[in-house]
Amino acid sequence: MTAQPKGGTRKSTTLAEIILHLIEMGHMPWIIDPDKANPDNFKAHHTELKCECIAMDREHGFTSIARRISDTSITGPILISCGAGLVDVFKENAGTLDLAASRVGRPFFVVVPIDLDVDSLNHIDDMREAMPGAQFFIVRPRHFGHPDEFEAFNESDLGHSFIDQGRVIDLPAMPAALVRHFKSDRLSLAAIAERGDVAEVAALDTWRPRSRAALAPLLDW
Repeated sequence: MTAQPKGGTRKSTTLAEIILHLIEMGHMPWIIDPDKANPDNFKAHHTELKCECIAMDREHGFTSIARRISDTSITGPILISCGAGLVDVFKENAGTLDLAASRVGRPFFVVVPIDLDVDSLNHIDDMREAMPGAQFFIVRPRHFGHPDEFEAFNESDLGHSFIDQGRVIDLPAMPAALVRHFKSDRLSLAAIAERGDVAEVAALDTWRPRSRAALAPLLDW
């Protein structure tokens, strides 16, 4: 699950990267996009993978997602891209997802992209408290700057803890053409590769191994 109450931190594109790599590893992910207003991942992947829009603005949304997590007939990864905001309802109900995963023995990973502002750190401790069984990773997207520029995170006790545990992922910037096709044209990264545009495929092939290497702590857990 990618989660970050602050908007614009690259949650959707981070999940799209993870989806691409999981497919290339032989998995068929099940996608849940709770952002009904702008479901980037649903629109980009619904013709290729099993996708659903399930809003997380009320308790029943979390219950519905928990049912998917606890459904042992779903043997592949379940990926959830949380929308921004909804801090209080998330804190009150996120434990439902954590417990559902624990009861069926499904590993639960929470990926938190941050930006350079301290605001993107404000709710991480609350999320960890709500989901004590989950494994958390912090993503420093190269889109916002070099890892050294994330000073608010790097100099915090939270940052020191995640860095010491090897739970920080420095994600290379996705080429602008790929972001545009994903966000505007609603194409998955796999679909972009299949289109065969030489320049775009070259950009994808140059970026993809660096993205895969950065995400290795999560994908190879």
